Amino acid sequence: MIAVLSLNPAVDKIVSLRDLRWGEHIRVKKIRQVAAGKGINVARVIKKLGGDVVVIGVSGGPNGEWIKDELKKEKLKFDFVRVSGNVRESLTLMDEERGREIHLREDGSIITQGELNQIKNKLKKWSPLLRFVVISGTLPTGVPVDFYREIIAFFKKKKVPVLLDANGPAFAAALKAKPDYIKPNLNELEELAGKRLKTRGEEVRFIKGLLKRGIDMVFVTHGPGDAIVMTPDWGLALTPPRVRVRNTVGSGDAVAGALAYEVTKGRDIHPAPQEAQSVRPWCGVNNALKRAIACGSANTLSIGAGFLDIKKVNILTKKVNVKVLYNHGD
Repeated sequence: MIAVLSLNPAVDKIVSLRDLRWGEHIRVKKIRQVAAGKGINVARVIKKLGGDVVVIGVSGGPNGEWIKDELKKEKLKFDFVRVSGNVRESLTLMDEERGREIHLREDGSIITQGELNQIKNKLKKWSPLLRFVVISGTLPTGVPVDFYREIIAFFKKKKVPVLLDANGPAFAAALKAKPDYIKPNLNELEELAGKRLKTRGEEVRFIKGLLKRGIDMVFVTHGPGDAIVMTPDWGLALTPPRVRVRNTVGSGDAVAGALAYEVTKGRDIHPAPQEAQSVRPWCGVNNALKRAIACGSANTLSIGAGFLDIKKVNILTKKVNVKVLYNHGD
């Protein structure tokens, strides 16, 4: 089973408009409300792919109860700590005429130390059943900046691989515990670097520095641009297929969920260095990483994060292009 830690869930309201103009009365074409937050988005993708997943996190207020009802409808397992505050809401305005989006997000509920202790206990309870853990999203108010680091350290002792997808000070602090996989986007990577990474060479050099700190794989997404995937032994650039984008929310979460699923299915994404002479021998690597990219692309075709069409994922996987950047850590 895969566990996804979700400390900042949300009720996501998505408003589709034909033409967004400030100061005008605009007829709303469609409103959709979904259970969301990065952790839930990741878990939904894992389940869509056929994985066994549980969301461990928080729930509170009427919004929290609504989220639980929605997850039950989706048959998505969850184990939540009830918090005193109401789960946050987010609003996405989609201008279909111009293909643009605006995202308005509330801060998450305040989480007390007692509630954090309950979350730790739930993670400990589930740990004997877990093959993989995904830690995803920003830390809510009241959570110590090193909380993710503490959770990663716990699972490292249990020899359970961890994928980290976070940002800001919590991301930097968590790297001290050496998560097995990290999946930042370019903005988050530059935030960690403290500067713009203007060229691919600068990005590769910075990622190599992260790998030397004990991380097994760094997977950096660039929206519609090439994703960079690197281990100490090899680096790849993966070009997503061109699609007509309807929605960008949750595409990075789709990549993270697919990567977690592929690893737990036993895909070999760490070939021996001597095998890394070209892309051709890397059938397992290619299929796993290409499928992760395809999930991110497929997510852009649907409204709401993680609601993938698996048939489209299979088609898009074949259209992902892979290029070797380096072998043997050179």
